[in-house]
Amino acid sequence: MPRRRTRALAVAFLLAMVVSEESVAREGRTAASSAPGPGESLYMRYCASCHGIDGRGDGTVASVLRTPPPDLTRLTYGEGEIIKQIDGRRTIRAHGTPAMPVWGEVFEESLVEEPHRRRTTLQRVQALADYVLRMRAPPAESSPSPGR
Repeated sequence: MPRRRTRALAVAFLLAMVVSEESVAREGRTAASSAPGPGESLYMRYCASCHGIDGRGDGTVASVLRTPPPDLTRLTYGEGEIIKQIDGRRTIRAHGTPAMPVWGEVFEESLVEEPHRRRTTLQRVQALADYVLRMRAPPAESSPSPGR
């Protein structure tokens, strides 16, 4: 991996960690009280700084990004496409722009000492995708047609 890209990934990773710690502290969440599930924990740590705590694209660093992050509550992708977007290793331009980290690489590189790092990476990506799917706005209820 080119040195510039490694540096960019490291900066994005550190920024996400700092912002996520700030978000968790702001919510007042502790491990003893209402511990988040794995997808939520990963999302708060790696994604909320850009996509926002509620996934609406209004994270604390969103305003300084060249390409605004999408509102995840309005995504229409299926689970498989969301997994591909988060993982980012199998697409030509990861996540639509080269500005978003390729989380599959970030997770796998952070697990270099773990014997099953690829499986653990896929589990993390799956947990994030499941959490993002749960963020979607519920479909609007269609009102029954008159006369029924």
